[in-house]
Amino acid sequence: MEISRKIVLIKLMFFAIIIAVLHFVALKFYLYWTSPIDIPMHIIGGALVSLIGLYVIYFSPWKKYYLSNSKRILFLSVFIAFTVGLFWEIFELSFGIISYSFIDRVDSIKDLLNDTIGALIVGLYFVNNLKK
Repeated sequence: MEISRKIVLIKLMFFAIIIAVLHFVALKFYLYWTSPIDIPMHIIGGALVSLIGLYVIYFSPWKKYYLSNSKRILFLSVFIAFTVGLFWEIFELSFGIISYSFIDRVDSIKDLLNDTIGALIVGLYFVNNLKK
């Protein structure tokens, strides 16, 4: 079954709006420092980044090669989100948002795992919808 561009774009917008609203609320009320909102933000963010990456591949000439089987789709989904998440953690470290402390390293690993969870959700969505 072909995945509709319109449906995927609507889902992209949905994730982007959720992240934007949650991020604004989290900053306004200092929730990043007082609550576990970081977890759903990374799951939704990993899903959004993965969805964008798979969307670009799906509607490109590379679709037949890169999205030819379930394992490849799941790998690409996780790879895209993990790579962007890793660069985000490096960005935070470079600008002093996080440090080399043990707790920040553990937090970065948890962030990357949550990014991966979001990516797996999107990867499974793509696998399930491509089989139909």
